[in-house]
Amino acid sequence: MSKSAYSFTEGFKQLFGANPTVVNGQNTELTEFYVQQLTDKMLSAFKITDYPEDWDIDFLKRELLINGKIIITDSVFGVQPLKGSLTGINLSNRPNRAIITNPLISDSIERIINIDCVVLKIRGDYTGLENLIRIYAYKLAACDGSIDTNLLNTRWAHIFYSDSKQAAESAKLVYDQISQGNPAVFVKRDRSAADLATATSFSHDYFNNNVKQMFIADDVQLVKSKIMKDFLSELGYNNANTDKKERLITDEVNSNLQECVGSVLDMRDTLMEEIERANSMFGLNLQFTMPFLNANETDDMSDETAELPEETDENEEREDKDNA
Repeated sequence: MSKSAYSFTEGFKQLFGANPTVVNGQNTELTEFYVQQLTDKMLSAFKITDYPEDWDIDFLKRELLINGKIIITDSVFGVQPLKGSLTGINLSNRPNRAIITNPLISDSIERIINIDCVVLKIRGDYTGLENLIRIYAYKLAACDGSIDTNLLNTRWAHIFYSDSKQAAESAKLVYDQISQGNPAVFVKRDRSAADLATATSFSHDYFNNNVKQMFIADDVQLVKSKIMKDFLSELGYNNANTDKKERLITDEVNSNLQECVGSVLDMRDTLMEEIERANSMFGLNLQFTMPFLNANETDDMSDETAELPEETDENEEREDKDNA
């Protein structure tokens, strides 16, 4: 996920007016932090095992999930997952050839898809999840920015007003000693000291008298948690992404679980089909699982969640006891 490739994409969008210029997400260091964090969560949601020992599985998963494809073919180094580009066209307007260039391979490799190479993919259009990661990274970074700003704006600050510079300097000296933890502060009783005690020449106020009303960082933190849960749901993580209710019925739980699974079933089935084709073509034994997907199929969810007890109102229970 190089910054140069991303900059080209952003430049292309701005050139053709693909997005408004006033609502772009900020490409800051904080955004890049969340890009890496969300990428790690994405990589852990897709597990490939029983691969050859000389394969770099991290390279395979990053190319497959972020950029959308990885080519499995034979080479001078044996059967390897290699990065390449797709070209040609078939009857379905899909590419039918793969071209691979690598600095360790003298000549470029050209293969026919599904004939002498297999293109592992998670989507039919060979796109990855980079856009999904960046969209949620922007949201999380914006939440952190709002929290930081709110914490600064809700600081309890003192304001001192003075009619003379000498009185102001005396006040600063007294406040410095008090803030350093001195149990007693001694000042000379002169005009400056008198100014400190005289309301007409010296007064005190607060920068913000209602800090509690302005404090929204805790609400933004809840929004941030909801955004993270939404992202995990996109990857099929089993999480109760529902607001806590007094009466959460089984159908509501089932609806959320089906939404989590439905968003990744197509990716899972697409990748499993290509892995089976690669195993058959090259004699491999690749195994693919999604360890956080809560069910083998959506039909099993109703059975797993049907036993959830319905919550009862405490007031109704008390009334039943009183009537008894």
